[in-house]
Formats: sequence, structure tokens, C-alpha cells
Amino acid sequence: MVRSMKEIIIKTAREAGKTLLDHFGGEKASTIHERKSRYDYSTEVDKMVEDKIIEKFQEKGVKGTVIAEEGGKIELTDDDYTIYVDPLDGTINYSMGIPIFCTSIGVKKGKEMEMGVIYYPIRDELYFAQKGKGAYLNDEKIHLTKEEKLGESIIEVGWSSGQRKQRDDLLKRLEGVLSLRMMWSAALGVAFVGCGRFDGLVHTSAHHPWDIAAGSIIIEEAGGKITDFEGKRWDEDSKTLIVANKTLHKKILRLLEDWGE
Repeated sequence: MVRSMKEIIIKTAREAGKTLLDHFGGEKASTIHERKSRYDYSTEVDKMVEDKIIEKFQEKGVKGTVIAEEGGKIELTDDDYTIYVDPLDGTINYSMGIPIFCTSIGVKKGKEMEMGVIYYPIRDELYFAQKGKGAYLNDEKIHLTKEEKLGESIIEVGWSSGQRKQRDDLLKRLEGVLSLRMMWSAALGVAFVGCGRFDGLVHTSAHHPWDIAAGSIIIEEAGGKITDFEGKRWDEDSKTLIVANKTLHKKILRLLEDWGE
């Protein structure tokens, strides 16, 4: 099952990415399917791609429970697998014609993440990790940067809409780093840390488990650390997010130690 699951999620992520590219810049890419708030919405493409992913899982006999952004909890079988699906992470970018978006699929067996894939179709980049077997970008092994100095680090940041106080506080605490970036795609941001494009990532919101599940195992298999602002290892209930190599993570954590008090 493990080998076939790997093949299925990689192929499914690639097919999802192709569909995203086919509709990028088109009418469906900017047509709202569901709006939860001004900056929290899904497009018709989100729903269409997710439906195709679920259909593929059913067709291939994937076992377990799917937790998907649009469809919620979908019971395929009662097996001990949980599959987290974000068909389109970076919806706002996608709907505005900004080429920063991806598909993310994470697989958990029992209480541990087993594997994860993040596909960035614009550059045909496939990030993949399996527990105990390392993390890869298009079959090349990846690692986080070895940067240990906050003043020399490039950090990707993020917050939810409406978090103005948290945003201002975060930017003040990180004013000593070399540079900040904001991608509006949490999954891709985590992947970029995993392959060394950013030195770290700090988000005042951990978003939803389907955003981070695949990235969490990619980071750990690439030798990094992914936790909340209290230093607790990321899980589905995490409310905040820090991602970095172990030395830099410790320094970022120190900057945020009294967060929320």
C-alpha cells in the first residue's frame, strides 16, 4: 500500500497541477465558488481540481479518510490513513494571475505523517518526502540552509486577514533579520524553506492542516524543525508556525517566547 500510495499521490498531484495550468488566467480561475471573507475564498478551479483528486483516489482504491479544503471530511474506507488535500494553495495569487500556487497532498498513518507531495506546476517542481527516506525536489535530495544568524537570514512571513495587531507585532520582532518575504501560499513557502530558498518561515496563523501536512514531513525529512510559537511540534491543532533549521529555529523561537501574553 505504501509504494502504491506514493505513486498515486505523485501522479495525482501532477495531474492536478496540469489542470491548474490549463485554467490559469482563464475565467474559471477568477470565478468565486465560495467566499468566507474578503481574502478567504475558493474559485471554481479549486472545487474542480479537488473533485478530480477525490475521483482519482476512489478509482485507485485509496484507503482511509480524506480531509480536503473544499469538501471537508470524506470517508473512503475505515483504514488508518488520513489524506490531507489542498487542491490549490495560493488561491488569491491564482485568481489574480500571480504564478505562485501549488497542489499539496499529505498522508498520515495513525498519528504520524507518512509522506507528502507539493507540486509547483509553473516550474514543474515536485517536492516529495517519505518518513525515514529523506526529502526530494524532482528526485534530487534537498536540505534546509545552514544559516544560523538572524541578521543574515531571509524569512517568509504570513498572517491571516484581520490579524493587524499580530502582523505589526511580528514585523517588529523580526526587524533584525536580513529580509522578509510574503508569498501568500503557505505550502509553497514551506517547500521553499525545505529546499533552501528561504532560511525560515514564521506565520502567525498555521492555517489549516491541508496547507501544512505535506510540508511538515518534507521539512523534517530535510533536517529541519516545524513547530508552533511555543515550540510544540506541528500538528493539526497548531495555531502558529515556525519553520527553520534547528539552530535558527531556536533563535526565532526566542524572539516569540512571550507571544500572546
